[in-house]
Amino acid sequence: MTVFDEREKAYENKYMREEEVRFKATAFAVRVVATDIAQKIGLTGDAVSAFAAKIIAGPLVEDGLDAALQALFNETKLHGASLSLTDIQIAFER
Repeated sequence: MTVFDEREKAYENKYMREEEVRFKATAFAVRVVATDIAQKIGLTGDAVSAFAAKIIAGPLVEDGLDAALQALFNETKLHGASLSLTDIQIAFER
């Protein structure tokens, strides 16, 4: 393996680690917001954890942050909560 190949592989590994850390941080933030929203719509106990896990496992993993925030908004609508998508985005950015 040449020096160039080693450097290229090192950069690829660094990029993979950075993306993994970025995803984990985003997933944590989405979990916090989803937990808060779940409590606002009246869920308790294990239902709160299941609600947050559903948002992370589905929309966030498959389609990214915007899809996860949209899914949170859709769930609030289903439960009759009066949160807008902007409210959810603001909560996420805190």
